[in-house]
Amino acid sequence: MKKWCGRLVRARRRLMSKSKLFLGVIWRRRDVLFLLLANIYIFAVAPSSWNYYDVRYFIEWSQITVTHGLFSVYALADKVSYPPLAVLLFVPFYLVARAITSNLLLIRIIVKLPLIAMFNLIYYVLLKYYGWKTAKYWLINYGAYSTIFGYQFDLYTSLFLLLSIISIARYKNPVLTGVFLALAILVKPLVVFVGFIPLIKYYIEKRLKDLFYYISAGLLTGLIIVSPFMMYNPMDFFMKVVMFHSDRLPQDLSVWAIPLYILRYNYMLLPSWEIWLWLPAMLIGVMAYLLIFYKNGKMDEISLVKAYAAIIIVCLITNKVGNLNYLTWVIPLLAILLSRGTLNSWGIKALYIALPIVSMLLYPFTIFESAAIVHGQVFIAEDKKFYSAVWLIQESFLGSEAIVQQQISIGRAYLYSFMAILYYYRWASSILYVLIYNSMLAVILYRMYGLRRIELLTPRHKKPSKILLTNSTTP
Repeated sequence: MKKWCGRLVRARRRLMSKSKLFLGVIWRRRDVLFLLLANIYIFAVAPSSWNYYDVRYFIEWSQITVTHGLFSVYALADKVSYPPLAVLLFVPFYLVARAITSNLLLIRIIVKLPLIAMFNLIYYVLLKYYGWKTAKYWLINYGAYSTIFGYQFDLYTSLFLLLSIISIARYKNPVLTGVFLALAILVKPLVVFVGFIPLIKYYIEKRLKDLFYYISAGLLTGLIIVSPFMMYNPMDFFMKVVMFHSDRLPQDLSVWAIPLYILRYNYMLLPSWEIWLWLPAMLIGVMAYLLIFYKNGKMDEISLVKAYAAIIIVCLITNKVGNLNYLTWVIPLLAILLSRGTLNSWGIKALYIALPIVSMLLYPFTIFESAAIVHGQVFIAEDKKFYSAVWLIQESFLGSEAIVQQQISIGRAYLYSFMAILYYYRWASSILYVLIYNSMLAVILYRMYGLRRIELLTPRHKKPSKILLTNSTTP
């Protein structure tokens, strides 16, 4: 008996030792394991849907390219509200996908491969330059996954902004900095204000040669990509890229959309000045921050990351287009700040995780799902018209619509009364989401710069008095 007990004890010890060794290997390679799990999740969900409202216009670009040529897209398409780089990033992959298969699920996954590549590249860059402690925050943020599932171009902007940070802070390369920022702007023009950060840095450091290289590289990159499209039909290019955004109504999670929600989407009652009020507010906010950045004079890597993030957050709060995916631009930057102690608190970490859940999951679910269950409509501000929620959802999930239809049927059977209330008061729900979302952004911005005004505006050549300093989380 003792002999068998001894064998069992030794076997148990060997099993425990091997288990600890196995778990240790897994933990040491957790960066690969968690990335693998994230990609399994992406490839499992990505083929099932995309945001049909937007993608139908992208598909139109592809059809025009086949029949009339790539450069005629702005002249012939109903809507091209993006700079040319977005066209170049979608059309080739869609045409290749259509040439390979007619299966919609396969087409979606092929078209989304570049976005999935962006997701992995951002993770790789964060892991290589900032470590696992930073990269893990990228994997746990829902915003990147939502952007892939709906198919939007914002992950390109996120990567280009991140690479510009690496170029200016690590490699001291003004040419690469200008190229990457130009590419980010050519996907989403709103990030143009970030371009002032390197300009101020080079000016303060009196690196005029680098300043020249930076501006020249950015302008040349823009001219190479934009010129062929703009020269083909300058008027159509200007009207669709510039004037469309100037005339569109405030929408989604913008604070400027609150009057539209109060008016129950009756945009005819909106005063014309309300549509333009956002612009001076944004310019004042951006200029105020750039002045603070200039006066503060700190140009180390973390200060540059904070500056990028702050400019983007100011634009998100003041812009009249509260697009849900814009948040993705700042997520890698916040991941860096979270891991480096600048935003080192459980409250801010909770906000980091909650922001995309509130804006990209709960908000659209509340508005679209309630409308679909009660056979209602949703207002699309940029078109100034209502669309059937059921139609938008079914077209977005075409090919896998059975699951969605079952979900809507269950909602109608058990939650109809509750969803009817949500639908009737969707204007109030939208206001609530706007206030929550922008308040969360404002809290993060405050925590990045929770210093007294007198400290921030102290000239660079004067050392501020210790009496005036408050506790700062800046390392």
